[in-house]
Amino acid sequence: MRNPEYPRHAPAGPGFEHGEEVLPFVQENIRVLVVGAGGLGCELLKDLALSGFCSIDVIDMDTIDLSNLNRQFLFRKSDVGQYKATVAAARVMERVDGVTVTPHVGRIEDKDNSWYQDFHIIVLGLDSLEARRYMNAVVAGFLEVSGGRGRPPPPTPLALPPFRAPSAPRPDTSPPPPLPAPRSSTGTGTRTWRRSSPSSTGAARGSRATPA
Repeated sequence: MRNPEYPRHAPAGPGFEHGEEVLPFVQENIRVLVVGAGGLGCELLKDLALSGFCSIDVIDMDTIDLSNLNRQFLFRKSDVGQYKATVAAARVMERVDGVTVTPHVGRIEDKDNSWYQDFHIIVLGLDSLEARRYMNAVVAGFLEVSGGRGRPPPPTPLALPPFRAPSAPRPDTSPPPPLPAPRSSTGTGTRTWRRSSPSSTGAARGSRATPA
């Protein structure tokens, strides 16, 4: 539920003042880089373009596979085999007027840190933990130490184990429990019944059964 203290036109909370001059500033001055053009990257490119950002770059090294079409809506079956960054950039510019999306095909490690510094905003659409840690280290290296003493060195990535999908549970190979022994019909507390034959007992028809 929305907090009633924050009016609908002030999503940033108290003290936020929106103005018509913000949109032209964003359109004319802000450069945005989207890292990754897969499932997350397609959504980011669409949202950024529709939000008013007019200068967007996207970098990705992968090509479109048939299995991508169910969740990466910017691609079509005819795009299979082409580079994701190239197709995604062209598709966004076809659908949103006034936006320029520049594709870059290649690995993020192949770009110098100075190239990343040209952007005001860097948004990650990555599903690889290694790629996320690399980009976090690059961007953190741009921070300046308070007091103007220069920039800190890039942080060392955490030595985390590689990500692995959870393995399927192993089947139970233990032998099944033994079945209970069949209960004998002549055991203790068991009685059998038979109907007496009239020829052997001389009883009349319809006589009751007698216990054996």
